Amino acid sequence: MGQAISKRFIVPQLTKATKSYESLLTKDALDDIARKQAIARAKGQKYSDPSAQQGFKRETWGENQGLPKEREQRDFLIMQDAAPKEMPEDLIKFLNDAGPLERKVDKNMTSSKVYESLQEEDQQRRHDLENA
Repeated sequence: MGQAISKRFIVPQLTKATKSYESLLTKDALDDIARKQAIARAKGQKYSDPSAQQGFKRETWGENQGLPKEREQRDFLIMQDAAPKEMPEDLIKFLNDAGPLERKVDKNMTSSKVYESLQEEDQQRRHDLENA
């Protein structure tokens, strides 16, 4: 008996209330859009959304304009250009003048097999450098 009453009276009333509420929300949204468009037209603006009016052309941005992250990135890149290079030219010249380093291995502290393999590697490297 209770289910029959619910189906006959409550469900149709809830459906009607839901539809009227949805239509009210739609009407409010459309009214809000119309109001924003009227304000934009009165101000002579192209867009009705206030945040759309804040667009910038990136090439016309000044020093302190733009988003904070973009400013940080620009400042970082400027610092990278101004930073000293990885190795100064005089250090590179010194290293080239000094020539390649030779490895020295303490025979007393190294096993004979390892020492022999290192000696063979050094001889092979010298041979390759002489032939190059």
